[in-house]
Amino acid sequence: MKILGFNETYHMANAVNNLKDNELWLDAINAKTQDGKHFGREQWDQLLGHCQAVTDFPAALFAPELISAYPEAKVVLSNRNVDQWYRYETAAIPESRSLTFAFR
Repeated sequence: MKILGFNETYHMANAVNNLKDNELWLDAINAKTQDGKHFGREQWDQLLGHCQAVTDFPAALFAPELISAYPEAKVVLSNRNVDQWYRYETAAIPESRSLTFAFR
């Protein structure tokens, strides 16, 4: 992303061991799946406002919400064969086996 001029990109690694971010991601998940509370641009800015781009998990779970919150943003969506991706992911990052299993 830096080659494209995006200096601050939020990646899964940003969420690892970041308690504040994890609490905000949990709020977003709960708003999406359970309590229906609004999680809009103000909330996304608390989490991602310092970034110019997002990639990977957990942001990928919220593509429609992020597109709605940031209608001026450019979106690049890549589609992959889930089985090929799963094999690659678990081989490249063995720790991801427990994470990716939940989303298969």
